[in-house]
Amino acid sequence: MKLLVLMVVSASAVQMHLDPETTKKFTDLGKQLQNASWKHPKASHPEAPAHIKAAVKKQREVLGVVPVVKRGGCGKKISQKALGLKPKPLASLLSFNGHPGRDSYSVPGAGGTQDLKDDGRSTHGKVNGEEPFVTVLKDGYFEVGCYNDMMNEFGDKFGNGKHSYRNQDSTSIARYEELVLKDEQQAMTSTVCFEFCRSLPDMVFFGITNGRNCYCTPYFKPGPGDDKKCDSGCEGDPTIMCGNQKKSTLWEMHLCADTAQDLEESMTTAKEALDFFFEEAVLTSDLAKNMNDGGAALQEAGGLAGAPSAGDNGQAAMMAGKPLSQGYQAGLDDYNTLLGAYKDADKMKSKDFTVAADQTAAEFAIRTIKATAGPVLGAAQSMHAAAKLAYPSAATLLGDEPEAGDGAAVALAKEDHADEFDYRQAAYAMDTTFPASMSSCQGPVVGSPMIGLSATECGTACSATVYPTKCVGFSYYAVKGKEGTQHLCFMLADIKELVTFQCPDGGDCVPDIKSAPKDVCQPSAVCMIKMSEISTGYKPKAEWKQAKRCFGEPSKVGAGFSAYEMPSLGASVKLLGKTELEAAL
Repeated sequence: MKLLVLMVVSASAVQMHLDPETTKKFTDLGKQLQNASWKHPKASHPEAPAHIKAAVKKQREVLGVVPVVKRGGCGKKISQKALGLKPKPLASLLSFNGHPGRDSYSVPGAGGTQDLKDDGRSTHGKVNGEEPFVTVLKDGYFEVGCYNDMMNEFGDKFGNGKHSYRNQDSTSIARYEELVLKDEQQAMTSTVCFEFCRSLPDMVFFGITNGRNCYCTPYFKPGPGDDKKCDSGCEGDPTIMCGNQKKSTLWEMHLCADTAQDLEESMTTAKEALDFFFEEAVLTSDLAKNMNDGGAALQEAGGLAGAPSAGDNGQAAMMAGKPLSQGYQAGLDDYNTLLGAYKDADKMKSKDFTVAADQTAAEFAIRTIKATAGPVLGAAQSMHAAAKLAYPSAATLLGDEPEAGDGAAVALAKEDHADEFDYRQAAYAMDTTFPASMSSCQGPVVGSPMIGLSATECGTACSATVYPTKCVGFSYYAVKGKEGTQHLCFMLADIKELVTFQCPDGGDCVPDIKSAPKDVCQPSAVCMIKMSEISTGYKPKAEWKQAKRCFGEPSKVGAGFSAYEMPSLGASVKLLGKTELEAAL
């Protein structure tokens, strides 16, 4: 005889163990899941990059798996036959990692398609195409409390309450009396209602009112009501309270045998999402700081040199720093919620999940992680995309291989770029006899202003950028900011304005006509065009201004160019304004 596990917990037991904080969390769960869970379904969750996964895996291995006491298993065993279920390979279903009942959170359209029973034809009703009592999706349940559930009043899309239906998310409750043939209905108990609801797709809770009215729901909505208790005994077992005339006794369904494993997996998922978000918030904030610093310095240098176009490039750099500095804000609330759930889950490591209160707290933490890990990972990926625009080598910097389709990142990952540098100063394309000089140019920027690259790397990135917009040349600056020397690179799709400077005392700070600057000088500027473009006939139709002064008073800086380094990650970091982001430890 095939067996399946079923948890039965009395109302008094749950109420005895549930503390006010846990009760409040569970009360808010339905609304939270309704608002968040389906916006980022599990199947479409982005993933953390390889270096984050590896680091988290190593850490979890050091800590060991979550030790969970499982005294007495997950409740009493009830035979398949006793539950009245039709034959199905239950053992394989319950052990299969992809089991459809494994995820206990609501999805869009849960219960949204129903065919009611037909007593005349002796056919049960169906929910989203599935007949009840065929497939076991849950193996346990426990009581969560007595509520005036708005889903029972306004969430019935197909039954007698359809005229009061108000749900805008296309979900609906499913009623036992409207889907189960009349001659097969049993005197109502929590078990009877459970064995019905457990077999309907995407249902997470079930409730009973007035001692006999059973319904299944993807979530519940506590509404205003009186202080009366749920004191109506179930028709089939008067010792169990099944609501009252208005209120519902509500139970949550789950695969209780997998709580420990799900908790461990959820903590791993949460840690990956939190670490990825924290790392990207630190990186983008630092890039923004340097971008703003360099942009402000370039604005000043351009003004002093009589080159408004260089100043405009500085303003563009400062504008590019804004999304970097503010990118974390879209995911901050989800991050803090996920961090709280991760901490709660960590506290459950030594708990006994046969105790309803501990089971409730663990399930809540798991659900919150499921609802927020996706959005946090998505926000982290958005920040990473912004970081790559500002610093194409971001993936390599963090220890990952650049994506194969990211031409600039792949090219920059190579050790030597000098041999592939084939550029000429922009003036050469307009007059091959014009002597080498400092220069600045302006035009449509490809991608975003970039920070932290050498002049050679700026050319490498330009050469590798051919789609969707081809880079034909670049404008490069080294300027002295408040945070140190800043290197700014602007890849250009065309040259619209060119300014050349006269630097009679520039010495080695004036670059050769066909190579990147050999030394780091500040302030300095150079505009260069691909030789391949010049040789195939490209000549900028640019306004060429020949300034009678140098681009400031350039001087050599230290030992030369220093590659950008990842800022250190601590237990917390201060971001925009007074925001302080806490890391997951």
